[in-house]
Amino acid sequence: MSAKAFFTCCGLTLALFLAALVTGFRAPPVAQEAKAATTTINPGSDEQAVTDYRLGVFPFLPALTLDRVFALVIDDLGSGLGRTIHFRTKPNFEAFAEAMASGTYDFIFVHPFFYMTAADRHGYVPIARLRDPLVVAVLAREDSHIQGLGGLSGRTLGLPPKLAAVSEIALGELERLGMVPGRDLKIQHFQSKMSCLHAVVLGSIDACGLPRFALAHLELGPSESIKVVHESTPYPSLVFAAHPRVPADDRKRLGDLITGWNEVADGKRILSAGKWGAFVAAQDEDYDSIRHLDRQRREFSQRR
Repeated sequence: MSAKAFFTCCGLTLALFLAALVTGFRAPPVAQEAKAATTTINPGSDEQAVTDYRLGVFPFLPALTLDRVFALVIDDLGSGLGRTIHFRTKPNFEAFAEAMASGTYDFIFVHPFFYMTAADRHGYVPIARLRDPLVVAVLAREDSHIQGLGGLSGRTLGLPPKLAAVSEIALGELERLGMVPGRDLKIQHFQSKMSCLHAVVLGSIDACGLPRFALAHLELGPSESIKVVHESTPYPSLVFAAHPRVPADDRKRLGDLITGWNEVADGKRILSAGKWGAFVAAQDEDYDSIRHLDRQRREFSQRR
């Protein structure tokens, strides 16, 4: 072989090698899974194998708590499906809603108003929901004279972010009493449940609305005495749902795994970590009461 032919051959080989590095290199499977397990707040644009699934979880708990709970969830569901499941969340409700609307997530774990939007606008299918209903508890200091929602007239009520189910439900209950935020009472939104509750303890607001199930996650000192002054109508609670692109067999398998958690040791650990009761099979009509409340809220807004 001539020198010219030799160097031409070497050049082509090198070019093909570099192209393979750029277009075909993938991390070993173990490294990929480790990265997926630790990367939770993300833009949703990272590469994903076609056999993988993304589980989007709305940011209803602090990031570290979500990481701890859903590390167990994705490990169990991934093993049951025989696929890698990547846990995904966002730093706030607005960013999560945008990602959900764009179809980023194959599965979601969301509050009932997010589910209503995902189902009615994007075709998500319910899989399993918490058996215990979602109830909003309004909390005040033990030494407060507030009794019931009517006692909030002229006062300040703290609530989670505007897109939270607790905020929707609490405002709906106030509206049924004819109480208008901004006129009859002041609403102040907080980014975390603890910040809202601490504001009550410190006396900077008069009451705070939280999901009753969240009380198990909150730790208060002996001097931070609070009382429940109102509990809302119960509504269907947090739910797992699937994007319509997910095959029906995988949806069914996932539902069987989740509703079976209370019967197996690994599942009981998941329920304990999340401080959840059992999950039951979910139907779309379970959330009709949420749709009714949503219509009532929109009609009230139009009348104002």
